[in-house]
Amino acid sequence: MFYGGSHPCDNAAFDTLRSIFCWDITDEFFAKRLEKLAVIGFACHISDDFCFCTSTGVAPDSEKGSDILLVRLQNGDYHATICTEKGKNIVSMASELFEPISGEKELITEVKVKFSNKQVTEKLAAAFEHPFWIENSLRCIGCGACAYVCPTCACFDIQDETKGKYGKRYRSWDSCGFGLFTLHTSGHNPRHVQSQRWRQRIMHKFSYMPERNESLGCVGCGRCSSGCPVDMNIAEQLEALQTFNNSIR
Repeated sequence: MFYGGSHPCDNAAFDTLRSIFCWDITDEFFAKRLEKLAVIGFACHISDDFCFCTSTGVAPDSEKGSDILLVRLQNGDYHATICTEKGKNIVSMASELFEPISGEKELITEVKVKFSNKQVTEKLAAAFEHPFWIENSLRCIGCGACAYVCPTCACFDIQDETKGKYGKRYRSWDSCGFGLFTLHTSGHNPRHVQSQRWRQRIMHKFSYMPERNESLGCVGCGRCSSGCPVDMNIAEQLEALQTFNNSIR
């Protein structure tokens, strides 16, 4: 299986997903697909206002997660960096497509750092009951768009379908932003309002995962902000979190 033309932020997400699905018990479905996967990434030569990959430890030309990374050159060709053994094998299978280059300028966009993810993680450690969550979730309509465009979101539900004596169990994509996600059979819902669900999204990615999985649950692609129908800009909220001093404690 080849996954070509992906951005460095997308490719960095594979390590994040690995930290989730192979954390304590290895998810065999994920692990087998990842083992068979070869990734050819394309460094970003353009970006937009929603991009903040450099704030999450990624970069427009990051090699993380790529087997081969292609960087666009000024003359229209691409410089290929072979990152892994899989990448070497790909080159050996199509060596006629590769040739030495020199002196050509690489086109790589600039993405400015908007916040320190380490400082955000430190602030979140004492921010669970802060009114910030209510103030900054008022626009959220719980549609789940942010989760479905996120390369690192991994929430799922288990469903059983039966027909006569036969049945099947399957995983379906889900989102912690949905009201039903934490609804108990008893009717109790520990996250019964949207501010609690928005808090969970931010805390999970920038506090719980760094502590438990030793990985950040965000690669700074900015798709959640660009795809949000009510303009919930996550980078702006993370910038605001970073500026809090003792008032957040």
